[in-house]
Amino acid sequence: MTGNGPSPALAAFVADGASLATGPAAELALEAIGDCLGCALAGHGDRVSGIVRRAEERSGEGPCSVLGSTRRLPAAAAAMVNGTAAHALDLDDNFGPMFGHASAVLVPPLLALAEERDATLADLVDVYLIGLEVARFVGEAVSIEHYRRGWHATSTIGAIAAAAAVARLMRLDSKHCLSALSIATSLASGSKQQFGFGLKAAHAGLAARAGLIAAFLASDGLDTTPEPLAGPWGFVALFGGSPEGIEQALAGLAAVRAGGPPAIVTHGLKPKLHPCCASAHAALDALLDLARLHDLAAGEIAAVTVELRRTSFDNLPFADPADPMQARFSLPYALAAGLAGGGLRLADFTPPAVARTELRPLMARITMRVADTDSPLADPTLSGEPALVRIELQDGRRLERLRRYQRGVRAEPFTLAERRRKLADCLAASPLAARTAEAVELLLAPDPAMPVRELMAALTPSGR
Repeated sequence: MTGNGPSPALAAFVADGASLATGPAAELALEAIGDCLGCALAGHGDRVSGIVRRAEERSGEGPCSVLGSTRRLPAAAAAMVNGTAAHALDLDDNFGPMFGHASAVLVPPLLALAEERDATLADLVDVYLIGLEVARFVGEAVSIEHYRRGWHATSTIGAIAAAAAVARLMRLDSKHCLSALSIATSLASGSKQQFGFGLKAAHAGLAARAGLIAAFLASDGLDTTPEPLAGPWGFVALFGGSPEGIEQALAGLAAVRAGGPPAIVTHGLKPKLHPCCASAHAALDALLDLARLHDLAAGEIAAVTVELRRTSFDNLPFADPADPMQARFSLPYALAAGLAGGGLRLADFTPPAVARTELRPLMARITMRVADTDSPLADPTLSGEPALVRIELQDGRRLERLRRYQRGVRAEPFTLAERRRKLADCLAASPLAARTAEAVELLLAPDPAMPVRELMAALTPSGR
């Protein structure tokens, strides 16, 4: 290991850190892996997934499974395809410290390499948790400023986290882990300007692929700078962070190395109940709360005003979406469709569903605005993406609800029934629809001792 900076410290943790796969952390990781697989199976038939799959099939056959298909591809190609599919429908989890989607970039490359190496799910849990810690580390180092500047952290921070997880699974030493992290900082890219367009879904696949490529190049001895994160030209300074952010990240890393709880326990993941941008979730949950409490129907509502923080507001630019991709980044559509159906399902994001004329009157009565300094959302103790929903009814009554966080977070986790319902929705939209019940139970409680090859075979359509 070269030097004493943050990058060598992080590389040493990846290479030599004790396993985090114990107790609640291991259980939460297995849940996240199952959730990600369900999302990828549902996303297999998406238009963007098809484009990416056809492009990657040009690289020829390989040993690694493509979820929802009988095709097998080289590891990097499989990671690209499965990562894109996992993120295609925007139903995959978020991770607060990285301001992005964690499992969609971590699970696909690990599945591909695990198939090659005949690893078990228990092996995957260990390296997944390490990757999540690296995502936390880099996220804290660059801070929310990284995301505010317009970087899509799923494809920037995600690439570095994926490289770390793959390097751990490959059992690279600290020197080669450092090279993998360094290479990944050069592969990290992706702008939030792609939100509402197909490339946004492919960002997760690109990050998953980049993680594998970085680790492969490092294992073969590609030389790199020994300090890719710190310094005036380092990743942190270039991508919005500060020396203070690095110090915070190092303190968090030291706490975990000393035996403290890992990020999946302290911060938790944010699995999704609604297949749309997470910035809409707290507002939708608040509206559904009010609808249940007061037995509301769309026709009773005269106006809805939603206050959001600036970052959330900017992530939802489409007032009248023209297609399913734009609809995933439209708060008026999410609220109107969610109220009509008592929640959102994958079926709400098809061209006919988005074109429903009966939703337009309510959509036109929904207003978004950025919370000002007098808003309850200005409370610094509120983290994440809270929302304040105010409803004016036709009879003059006024209702209000502040949602501090979306459903599914650590403070308000999904029930087993909700997890089962989500996976059933995913599987019903997949090539495994005929085996939905069996596949759902497998993903709800996968056996850690199960070889990944066996798991992937169980999730492959008949004919392989």
